[in-house]
Amino acid sequence: MKENPTSFKATANRVVGRLWRLPPELPIFGFFLLVTFFLTWPLVVRFTGSIYGIPSDNLGIIWQMWWARNATGLGASASFCPLIGFPFGTAFGFCRMEPLAALTERFLLLFASEIVVYNLLTLSGFFLSGVTMYYLVRYLTGDRRVAFFGGFAYMITGWHAYQALFYNRLAAIQWIPLYILMLLKFIKKPSVKTAVLLWLSALLVAGMSIHFGLFMVIFTAAFLAGRLAHKRISERLRRRREGIEGKAPWELNRKTLLLSLAVVLALMVVLAPFAYEGLFSGQASDQEWSKTPIAGELRTETEYVQNSARPLDYLWPDPYNPFLGRITRKFGPDMFRGFNESLNVGWVLLALAVLGMVFMTRRTGGARTGGENRHIAWGFLVAALVCFVFSLRPFISIGGVRIPLPSTLLSIFAPLFRWYLRLGIVVILCSIVLACLGLSTLLDKVKRSRRAILLVVLTAILAMESIIVPPFRTFDTKQTPLLFEKLASVKDGAAVAFYPLQEAGTFPTSALLFYQRQSKAPMLNAAGSSTDGETLRRTVYNPYNQATPGILSRFDIDYLAYYRINENYYGRTELWDFDPNRIAQGLELEGAYRESGMFDETYLFRVTAPPAELVPLYLGDFTVPRLIDDKSARFALKEGVIRILNFTGAGVAATLRLPIRNLEHPREVTIECDGIVLWKSTLEGGEETTAVIDDLLIPPEGVDLELKVEGPVLILRELDARLFGAKAASVMTGDLETTMKEK
Repeated sequence: MKENPTSFKATANRVVGRLWRLPPELPIFGFFLLVTFFLTWPLVVRFTGSIYGIPSDNLGIIWQMWWARNATGLGASASFCPLIGFPFGTAFGFCRMEPLAALTERFLLLFASEIVVYNLLTLSGFFLSGVTMYYLVRYLTGDRRVAFFGGFAYMITGWHAYQALFYNRLAAIQWIPLYILMLLKFIKKPSVKTAVLLWLSALLVAGMSIHFGLFMVIFTAAFLAGRLAHKRISERLRRRREGIEGKAPWELNRKTLLLSLAVVLALMVVLAPFAYEGLFSGQASDQEWSKTPIAGELRTETEYVQNSARPLDYLWPDPYNPFLGRITRKFGPDMFRGFNESLNVGWVLLALAVLGMVFMTRRTGGARTGGENRHIAWGFLVAALVCFVFSLRPFISIGGVRIPLPSTLLSIFAPLFRWYLRLGIVVILCSIVLACLGLSTLLDKVKRSRRAILLVVLTAILAMESIIVPPFRTFDTKQTPLLFEKLASVKDGAAVAFYPLQEAGTFPTSALLFYQRQSKAPMLNAAGSSTDGETLRRTVYNPYNQATPGILSRFDIDYLAYYRINENYYGRTELWDFDPNRIAQGLELEGAYRESGMFDETYLFRVTAPPAELVPLYLGDFTVPRLIDDKSARFALKEGVIRILNFTGAGVAATLRLPIRNLEHPREVTIECDGIVLWKSTLEGGEETTAVIDDLLIPPEGVDLELKVEGPVLILRELDARLFGAKAASVMTGDLETTMKEK
């Protein structure tokens, strides 16, 4: 009897048939999507009012998106912001050093808010990392089950989760497997097509993250060297076994070489302009003062060491892991710090990787462990070892002798790169690939009925080893601190200086920038490192200095605010206690706020002082200032310049007082103006004095005082070098006090 085409059974058969014809990747990728939602929970249900992670640099990225989206409506442009580094503003350039990341964000901002765009990029980073790793492993093994295991391992690695907690661009690891896949295809069949695909994938990696671009340069060189070395050794042994005399020929043809050079040159042509812009942008529109160089922040050797990995970091479970973290917390509480906790590879992956290399060393290990795959495996092993070594500290000290390690090369060829431990993602990726090669051969050796069980068990153990959730980490973006609600209610255009006045740039002030989205209040903070705004920040660094309110008033800054970030939040607030009772005169308290959010203590003062008529700027050899006993202190090396601006419109006579403390060794200290010595003294080691200059005529255009120091410099302690931004100094100075004579 013929089946009725409209019957339930016929309909069910058609549905099953269609489902059977669906790509087998569909349920795998659906599972990856569910894992993404789990890892970032409850982000998917709070998509417009929260972000995954901990308040940090991510807030600065969100502010940058907000500015790019709203700059035109605020009467400015995306490449220049008048709201930071006020009153001078700060330029950003077009896309800085990561053009594809910036262009992707700006495109998505056409359709959604900065919070939604940030969340979309975070979720896509998790999901696509699993997808691209899936295809890389499937290409190597031809096994979808193993590819599923590899993709799952890559997307849930603790390294990925940690980076996404703080900065989603550094969590965009999804394009690295795609680049490696295109590299393998190019090696297998060099052609114009594979060269173009390799170029596009490399552009994705480097254009989305300058870090990952550097990582892939190191990986590619190490991988190709390891693969070539094993291939040459294998060929030599084969020829020896078969009694073939002579050396094995080099298998490098002109076409492959030309295509490789074309890929490299094409990448340089596209990325070099953005790299140049990234290095030299971030300036104010009118750099009248900063034409004289000023000392910037300094990266010390201690910071490089702290940002490096240690071998055990790759072996111990993450302390936040809900299953195994207690082992680390109990037996190694002093061994872990910050991002080092993210480097755990996992014993399942390590065991499978070792097993994979054992299979690869055998001449009869099956089709998947022979031929080119064997060379590739050794390439991944060498790349993992090289990146492991480069992720370690740049030197070790034995008996007072410092021995440089290979990562010292990074300080020479990539001086801006300081987080060596981030290379751990390449170590983890290579471990996953080797583990998948081992798992592929292992499944072939297991009975068919037990393969699914083995895969499920290994995947479950891998998940237990790798995840760092729960607890889940999200940040509520809808709550606005009371201080910023107050700033939003004051007159339009009223500017503010936030204290502590932190280092230059947007990232140290991410929290302030994030809430500026609500207040729209211009602020002195967040100027670029070589701008007039940064020079002014150093001049008014001390809120207890009686000259500070007048200088703020001179530059149309209406409010002074103090803030302290709650210790339960991630922040970089400088460690000095604020005493509102010692605040300088010319500041009127508008409000004091205490709450349980990110800012647990804040004060807002209105600037009531008349505009200062003489303003000193600290240029030349002067370092960044720091507070010592409520007074600003800065070091000088050999030739510091104090530029005195005169806003009276006429020449005035003034008495100047500059506190000076000699550090060590007798030194001759001179203050000159246009070659004329105004003050001179020889100071003994540790001696303190005040340089007094009476009745100095300051013309309308201002005057430059040159502080010159004769004598040997003193190498500063590591802590002082980091705080003040200089490795050596001669004297320490306070703030210049200017007292005008009666007109």
